[in-house]
Amino acid sequence: MIVLAVILTPLAVPLLALTDLAQRNRQHRLVRFWFLVMSTALVEMGGAVLGNLALLRFGWRRDHPGWFAGNEKAQFWWVAHHLGNIRRFAGVEIEVDNPEECSIGNAIVLAHHTSHIDALLPAYLFGPHGGRHVQYTLKHTLQWLPGMDLVAGNLPNVWVNRRPEPGSPMFTEMEELASTTDSETITVIFPEGTFHTPERLQKGADRVAKNRPDLEPMVRDLKHCLPIRPGGVMALLRGAPDADIVIVGHAGLEYFGFIGEMARNIPSSRPWTVHIWRFPRSEVPTSDDEAFTWLTERWVEMDDWIEQQINS
Repeated sequence: MIVLAVILTPLAVPLLALTDLAQRNRQHRLVRFWFLVMSTALVEMGGAVLGNLALLRFGWRRDHPGWFAGNEKAQFWWVAHHLGNIRRFAGVEIEVDNPEECSIGNAIVLAHHTSHIDALLPAYLFGPHGGRHVQYTLKHTLQWLPGMDLVAGNLPNVWVNRRPEPGSPMFTEMEELASTTDSETITVIFPEGTFHTPERLQKGADRVAKNRPDLEPMVRDLKHCLPIRPGGVMALLRGAPDADIVIVGHAGLEYFGFIGEMARNIPSSRPWTVHIWRFPRSEVPTSDDEAFTWLTERWVEMDDWIEQQINS
C-alpha cells in the first residue's frame, strides 16, 4: 500500500492542491496532510528496516555491547524523523520552557497524553537533547506500527495493557524495568492511558469516586487531563525507590488527538509548549494512597498550567 501511495503521489498532489484551492485552503492543508501521512509511513518503514538490520547483525545476542547502542540510535532516528516531518508538514514547533531539566537522569517521568505525537516527546527531550537513556511503558496496541514494534521491542521497554487480566505479570515487569533507572536513565509512563474526551473524563472520575471518593471533586474539574491510573505508576515507584518524579506537561496539541482532527487543523496555529516539573523523591509520600493523592494534586496543577497556556 505504501509503495502504491508513493507511485500515486504525482497524481494525488495536484488533485489535492486543486481541492485546497477550491476550498480556499491557502495554507494547502490537504497537500500537507498527504505528505505528513506519506512521510510517517516511510519513517515507519525505515524503523522496521533498522530493527531488522539489528537482528541480522547481532542475532538474538542481546548481551552484545552493540545491540543496545544500535537499537537506541535507531529509536532516536525514528523519533527525530517523525518530529521533523510533523514540524515540516503540520507546522508544529516545539518550545521547551526549561530544557535544563532534561539533562538529569534517575527519574520516573509521568507525561501528559493528548495525541499520538506526544509519545515521541520524552525520547526527544531526554534522549538526543538530554543525553539520557530513555525506556518506556507502551500500550501494546502500538505494536501494529512496524517501526515501533521492532525498534521499541528490541529495547528494554515494557508493552502494557490498560486492562490487565487478574494476576497479570505486567506490573512485575514494570517494577523490573524501573529498577534499572539510574543517573543515565529515565523511565517513562503515560499515566492517563489515553486522550482526554468528556466521556473518558467521566469514566475516569467515576473510577476515582469508587476507589478514592475523597479525590473525586478534584478530578471532576479537570479540563484537559484525565485522572491518573495509579497501578502502573505505583509499580514504577516501587521499582525505583530513589528516583525523582518528573512531570511533563504540554499545550498546543489539543486538536491533534485523532487523524480527522489533525487533517482539519494543520498547519498548527500555535507552538507546542512544554514545561517540566521535577520533584525530589523525598517530597513524594511513601505510602501508595498518599502518593496517589500527591500525584493527583500535581496533575491538577498541570491541568491549570495547560489552561493558562491555551488562554494566553
